[in-house]
Amino acid sequence: MGNQSFKGFSPNSTKYTHYLKISIILMFLIILPTCSVILASPATYLTEIATAEFDHNGTLITRANLGYVEVELFNTEDVLQNIELILSNIIGTNLVDREAYAAVAASPSSGDRTRLYLDTTESEETIYYRFNNAPLVTININYWNEIGGKDLAPENNTINFEIFLNASESLNNTEFGLRINRDASGTNDSMNILTVDADSGTVSLVDSDFDGFNDIIQWNGNLNPNVKINFTSEIIQNINYPENHLMIDIDSHESSLNHYKSGTFTGITFSTRLAKGPVRQGLRIIAKETNWTIMGFMKNIANGLVYEVYNWNIYKVLNNGSLENTSVLSSPIKKDFLYPGGMTITQLDCEDNSTNCTDIYDTGIPITSIEKPTAPNIYYAPSFNWSIKWGISDYFGIINEKVNLPIFYQMDVELDKRINLICNDETKRLLSIEDEIKHLGHATLQLANISINITGLDGWENSTPEIFYVNNTNETKITNYTCLRTGDILTINIPSTTSEKIQVNEFILIKYNLSRGPEISDHTYNFGLNTIVTTKSGTPVEKNLSENITVPGLKKEGGGSSGGGGGGSMFETKDFIDILKIRATNKFITAALIENEISFKIIDAGNKGIRDPIFFIYLPEKSKMYLDKANVFLLRNNRKEKLNVEIKKTGNKIIGSGSYTEYVVQKITGSTEIFALENEDILIINYRAYIPLGTSKIITRLYGYNYYDDIHMFEDAITKIRREYWKLQNLEIKESNFETNKIFVGKPVAWIKTIEIYNPNDRVVKEMYTSKILSDRLNSKVKESKNGSTYDIP
Repeated sequence: MGNQSFKGFSPNSTKYTHYLKISIILMFLIILPTCSVILASPATYLTEIATAEFDHNGTLITRANLGYVEVELFNTEDVLQNIELILSNIIGTNLVDREAYAAVAASPSSGDRTRLYLDTTESEETIYYRFNNAPLVTININYWNEIGGKDLAPENNTINFEIFLNASESLNNTEFGLRINRDASGTNDSMNILTVDADSGTVSLVDSDFDGFNDIIQWNGNLNPNVKINFTSEIIQNINYPENHLMIDIDSHESSLNHYKSGTFTGITFSTRLAKGPVRQGLRIIAKETNWTIMGFMKNIANGLVYEVYNWNIYKVLNNGSLENTSVLSSPIKKDFLYPGGMTITQLDCEDNSTNCTDIYDTGIPITSIEKPTAPNIYYAPSFNWSIKWGISDYFGIINEKVNLPIFYQMDVELDKRINLICNDETKRLLSIEDEIKHLGHATLQLANISINITGLDGWENSTPEIFYVNNTNETKITNYTCLRTGDILTINIPSTTSEKIQVNEFILIKYNLSRGPEISDHTYNFGLNTIVTTKSGTPVEKNLSENITVPGLKKEGGGSSGGGGGGSMFETKDFIDILKIRATNKFITAALIENEISFKIIDAGNKGIRDPIFFIYLPEKSKMYLDKANVFLLRNNRKEKLNVEIKKTGNKIIGSGSYTEYVVQKITGSTEIFALENEDILIINYRAYIPLGTSKIITRLYGYNYYDDIHMFEDAITKIRREYWKLQNLEIKESNFETNKIFVGKPVAWIKTIEIYNPNDRVVKEMYTSKILSDRLNSKVKESKNGSTYDIP
């Protein structure tokens, strides 16, 4: 093995040439701390890794085939120098040449490896190369909800999965692991894997965190070249994911396929390996007989490295510092092994197995000549051709692929039915009905079809329904639908061309009238609304709602009024009073501020009315009523009057399983005034509130005294609206003008500006805000008012 030149180093760097003036020994010294080590020659590794990432539908997202050249030392003290590894070939790669190189390499901790530089088409100093030919395993996951489609319905969902592993060539001893997202809802995992099987290999389930939910599938076997894995899982609302989120990401980002083989995919190996280590090297001057003689030496001072010395030479150094082309003394070609021998040379021992010495060379310079002022400047340098003794070379081909798991979104729908008594006299009973089907599922979901059954129509004649698509700003009439009445059921189908437009918080509104003949007796009618909405993926969600209305009977009295419309006649209704919810709408004003408007109608067969009516408003936790935006209007005899009301926050209430904040809205009356709602009166309340993320259920209750039955009665209007979990919203800031506070003669005027800040997010956020203040101020301060207390902000 001859002297080599290395990329990145001077051409003479491997000779370890040391210049020596005849009278002085110059030595190259590397000092390393001593320690007890085990002799083990450095190892070299050539590893080719084929990586890929797939979306769950089998779409290839990224792919990279990268090769790495690495060196590992088996002690933590030594440092390799001038490392050069020559590859056998560069076919099928982006390598420009076969050299891998580094100035130094070490393993400061056990197992550390140093990656060498490579010259590729990307850069002259990359730590990897790209290669072309590697197997690819396509990973495709198919899944479906047992009820249909790929989305979630409320409550329980059973999801079936098929995993297809398709290799471009047969691969033995392959592993695939699927791990779902753990602790997605408290300590509950994102789903529970119930069963698993595979058409080959072995497969098992693991509950890695011992919470009762299986969260890992482990498969290993041979891909020859395809495998199918089937498993069934369960996802339950409010157990595997928070109810309000309406979505669950089951991906832990740890699902992967792995395959290992001995040897690289390209077949590349190492053809030559070179490196140096720490040595002491120099010349020893020996006075022998009448002339000066010299002898070169090299000592291994490493802790755990063994060196191979192939031959040596002694060169004369010319006046310009270069070496003569021909050595004055050379060794025969042979190989010596030098073992670690420590740092100190007290007496040169050429027989020591850590030291290699040249033969003695007679310079021909008399011993006395060096003492003369005119003595010639004559230099010599030894050169040793050597390298470290290498250990094993390992070659690996690795396939490491990842697959993303799907995100599941839940569909939900809210129904409302509002019934208004229009006429109840000796000619007929006439009802006006509004049915509402609102999209309250996750905002990413679209609908493919809406099927509606209106029930309870026995004995009633219906008008042709009018159907509207309603969003936050517009109400658009729909003509593309089918309508068929069979018996007491009216069936309406709205196809995807219309239903796919409906976004979260938007709804279908159906308006129609029902009529029948008069009745002598009171009668309670029950009308049902059954709706099945189907998402684009095919997941159905079914909801049912029924609402009652009691219509008073007629008695033959001659004259009198008719409750629920109509004038005087030979019939009048019996004493009866009721509150009807006839209208309920809500919409967003800002990202977190909504406006609710509810209309109630009074049906009174007598003349006592509903006395002392009060509104109770129940907002979900973390909501806040916008108190200066609450209005109440009375519509009586076609005149609309705004009432003077007061609003009070009365505390928290538990209604069903929900926690609410209660607000009371009441008309301000004099001490002797009796406020009562009469027949056909319509009371409208309009208010605004900030709502939290998720779906908010808001209850608006009209409460009053029923004189006829001597009881209090009420009617609830329940409205729902969803604020999606998207991203952080900006703070909502309201700023007043400057107003004077107190004015005293002879003292500066105090001016106050109020800045109201509302955070619509469910977490603390920071936002920059600036406000102008008076330029001729004497001083200023900022105070914060929170929870009834005011204090200075420094």
